[in-house]
Amino acid sequence: MTTRCLALSIAALALTACASTPPQYYTLLSPAAAASTPASNAFQLEVLPVDIPAQVESPQMVIRSAAGEMSKAEGHRWIAPLDAEIRGALSADLSQQLGARDVYGLTYGNTLKTYRVALKVQRFDSAPGAYARIDAVWTVTALDQPKAISACSSSVSQTIGAGYDALALGHQQALATIAAQIAGSISALQAGRAAPVCPGG
Repeated sequence: MTTRCLALSIAALALTACASTPPQYYTLLSPAAAASTPASNAFQLEVLPVDIPAQVESPQMVIRSAAGEMSKAEGHRWIAPLDAEIRGALSADLSQQLGARDVYGLTYGNTLKTYRVALKVQRFDSAPGAYARIDAVWTVTALDQPKAISACSSSVSQTIGAGYDALALGHQQALATIAAQIAGSISALQAGRAAPVCPGG
């Protein structure tokens, strides 16, 4: 085999190896939120679908460089569409923190007080080795009292280590912090405080 043929064969093998490497998948559902929690009989939740920025609507993680360049990490993907991942993790975080079930998409009666949660993500930044940041606006509405509503904003940035595992964990933690802020608003409304009830308010 000539040197040229050998080089071509090695290159072909390298390309085949790269093409056969399966992508890695990540979730925003934290282990704590995934744990089962007894549902409270005091109230329930209705967590609506989440809006996310168009630039991160991608199966791949979209990452930011120090210079501000955005790119897709081809071998690193969310296990579900990002908007569905955020909604599912938010629902699980809220259910775990409040001990209340999420009844979105189900037919249910009016026997329990229901709080509707709407979240719009304005910024979902991923900078491996630096930070994971989520900026969002959200509302909490008591369905039996339409005027009892909290309209708030959250900005959470987690310092993270190197690697995509750390990036996913940083976003899990940032989302759990936002869920805790929303849970605090729901608890305050449930206790009869006047709206709005926002973080730091």
